[in-house]
Amino acid sequence: MDPMLGPKGSFPPYPFADSWKRNPIVELPISIDEIVHDIDAVIATHYHYDHLDSTAFKAIPKRMKIFVKDERNHRLFVRKGFSNVEIFDS
Repeated sequence: MDPMLGPKGSFPPYPFADSWKRNPIVELPISIDEIVHDIDAVIATHYHYDHLDSTAFKAIPKRMKIFVKDERNHRLFVRKGFSNVEIFDS
């Protein structure tokens, strides 16, 4: 859900947080290949770089099932080359 897969420190600090450390503040515990290897689908609650980053867009297979909340996010994923995008009902 909302994969953020960028390397440690690849994003600026969150202005609303109590810390000025760059995000993510730690490296992933396993490789991105291992993370995406056995997943069946991705749920994208909405698009902000801190919920779904450019590394995730590149790492997730384009035929992966993607669930999004609305037409706007559906169009975003299709523009990014994903072919199996579905809007879920809340």
